[in-house]
Amino acid sequence: MTDNAPLYWTTSDAAAAAWEAAWQTATTAKKEKDIPATVPDNSQHWAGMDGAIAWHLIERHADSWADIGKMMREWLESNQQVAILDERERCAKLCEEYAGMRGTGAWVALTAAADRIREALK
Repeated sequence: MTDNAPLYWTTSDAAAAAWEAAWQTATTAKKEKDIPATVPDNSQHWAGMDGAIAWHLIERHADSWADIGKMMREWLESNQQVAILDERERCAKLCEEYAGMRGTGAWVALTAAADRIREALK
């Protein structure tokens, strides 16, 4: 039993065991927080990968919280870039479509497309 356990739990073996397990988990997590990532940069081809598949790969290949964080960040950044490229492509198609329109409806559609393009470029 650790010295940090509350005294009122020392009378119950089950409570003492639960406290010890929780204490060990917290201590281990704190130590793992300081471990640097060991996974190589871009160890997977993340772009366009489904989140469920990425989760399974991360669970299989990560050895520490640092590895998990690094791999999750790489997946997120890769898929954000894909989403931005898809949005830019969609906006370009809309602009081509609206270019043939005339009148007030065309102006409203073009300004809406321009707003979406501005958002995509941020």
